[in-house]
Amino acid sequence: MKNKVIAIALALTTATWAVPFIGSAATVEELQAQINQLLQLITQLQAQLQTAQGGTTTATTACFTKNLSKGMSNPEVTTLQQVLKQDASIYPEGLVTGYFGSLTEAAVKKFQAKYGINQTGTVGPITRAKLNALYCVTPTTTPTTTATVTPTPTPIVNAYGTLSISKVPVNNPAYTYYAGGTYELFAGEFKATGSDITVRKIGIDITNNQNLFPWQVLSTISLWDGSTKLAELAVNQANLIEDSFAAKYILNVGGLNWVIPNGQKKTLTVKATLLPALSSSVMDKLDDTGAEFKIAMNNDIVYADTAGVVYTGLTAITSKNLSVNIATSTKESDAASFVVSTATDNPKAGNVIVSKTNTTPVTLLKFTVKNDSDVSATINKASTTITVNAAATGTAADIRNLVTAIELYDGSTRIQTKAPSFGTAVTS
Repeated sequence: MKNKVIAIALALTTATWAVPFIGSAATVEELQAQINQLLQLITQLQAQLQTAQGGTTTATTACFTKNLSKGMSNPEVTTLQQVLKQDASIYPEGLVTGYFGSLTEAAVKKFQAKYGINQTGTVGPITRAKLNALYCVTPTTTPTTTATVTPTPTPIVNAYGTLSISKVPVNNPAYTYYAGGTYELFAGEFKATGSDITVRKIGIDITNNQNLFPWQVLSTISLWDGSTKLAELAVNQANLIEDSFAAKYILNVGGLNWVIPNGQKKTLTVKATLLPALSSSVMDKLDDTGAEFKIAMNNDIVYADTAGVVYTGLTAITSKNLSVNIATSTKESDAASFVVSTATDNPKAGNVIVSKTNTTPVTLLKFTVKNDSDVSATINKASTTITVNAAATGTAADIRNLVTAIELYDGSTRIQTKAPSFGTAVTS
């Protein structure tokens, strides 16, 4: 052991004399370079001393975030030197000084050559990525052995539930139904108790008193949750189940999966759309009061709770029906009724001045027309009677020859114009 210490001391002495003399004329850069060389030499000697005393070098775990090049001094340069010296073929000097000098540059080139990287001698993105892949390893921490408490899972309780229904008014009630229209027939308030309830199927009964088939008058029946349409089925022979020929049919609306949360209420509205036109055979059966259809929810309602129990039958629903009077606009009961009255600005009786060479428009009459019925209507034809007073000029024929056309206006819009046709009678 004593011999090893003496050899190291001799090495230190030799190294000391090998350092160039620092004269007063040296620049700051030269002084810094000489200091760095001394630091590298000291570090190397310290490493040799540690080896001589039986010390071992441990692997270093390091991560790099910066580009490194010659002349730099920072902690990552120190880390770089620590990881490079682990391979003696790359960095045999093994100096860890924190200064990126010529020895470190040479070591970086050897590292780059070993891993097929362009030998620039600087640590750029590619070299840094390789260094991180090799040395930037997150250490594994052995957890402290403690008693593990396993939380007790909250059991999921499947609950049994009940469903109740009560009839409620619809938002837009109607009492007369016209071909092509869609109408709210009735609504039911569904309430879930004890569990969420999923309604899977609702049955609809359609009966009539005129020996008519439903598909001769109705187009579709739909179910609504507020503004959300849950289902819509065409009223046809394929979708209807015949209970009594031409008298009672059943429409089953399935696949709903309509959920009513526990303790909450939801309103289901049933709507019907009528055919846009009725056949002549149907119209022959309609009297002035129309055909009466009764559309109701029957007791064949299928629903389930969260316990998985499936229920059918709600006897209280059978009485929740609605009579629907289907009317057609061709009936007298649906004819429009108009009320005609003189307008407030109707011109008063008096003389008018006209041109002998050009036509002169003269307003003779202003009136208002009111549709005083529950149906929309279009006026296709109107007639106007002109009474000529012969006493005004002495010759009735002269007056008739002066009127060349009768024009009808809706405000400022001319609707129609027609030449008058005078009879032989003249009123005086």
